Amino acid sequence: MTRNEFLEMEKRICDFQYTSLGYCDYDDVEGYEVIEDSKTLLCVKGYDVEAGMIQYHWAADHASWVVGAILESPCYLTFVPKGWVKEFEQVGLRIRNRWHDYFMKDFIQIKDEATDIEFLKVEECEGASKVTMACRGQSRGFTGQTVQWIRDWVTGADEFVRNCRIVIERNEVNEIVGIVCTGTYGHESEKGPTCWIREVAVVPEYQNRGIARKLITQALSFGKSLGATRAYLAADEQNAGAIHLYESLGFVASEEESEINMIRE
Repeated sequence: MTRNEFLEMEKRICDFQYTSLGYCDYDDVEGYEVIEDSKTLLCVKGYDVEAGMIQYHWAADHASWVVGAILESPCYLTFVPKGWVKEFEQVGLRIRNRWHDYFMKDFIQIKDEATDIEFLKVEECEGASKVTMACRGQSRGFTGQTVQWIRDWVTGADEFVRNCRIVIERNEVNEIVGIVCTGTYGHESEKGPTCWIREVAVVPEYQNRGIARKLITQALSFGKSLGATRAYLAADEQNAGAIHLYESLGFVASEEESEINMIRE
């Protein structure tokens, strides 16, 4: 898929009621193959390194048009409308994760002194990736992050997010055992920027020691020091332990419909 092909598709996404392609930048689908480009369906496919399988991105008004295009197995689809789930299940797909948005709208209790925070250095990306890989499967659909993904985050490759950092915790022999990725977005909002919390990961043998809580709190403090007035994160509905932690910190689930991702193995 060339950049020009992507840009032409991007112009037409608004013609469709449902889409996952609309959440993509060209970098997400560079090298993907165009399966269909018609009035009823936009569909591309390519290998997703993090998922370890073929991923389809699409735009359509009806589930049946997407079903007819996804022939590969295993495969992975994101942003599946709730009303399409049963039809997708009939062709062997199952829910991989169902993400709910959580927001912290009150930063009063968050200290704005971003001190004693250690951030990941670029040369330590492999160590941070290993932490996420050690947590694969602990949350439904969590596959860890590659070294390249970690490097892209700390070097600010995501144009949507500013001030990208990875807050880390080390053990007694200086190994990285916990990370939280953070950054700020929505700087044009009248309410002020939002602090984004993501990729909360602690090596299993160091879990239940308060490390995740500490790292998230530090990330929130860092965000507040940059002018953030609220925070956002997403969690799978079955990740009860993480949700309990987030809610205890002051995050509240959004009432909006969750993001559903599905997989066929």
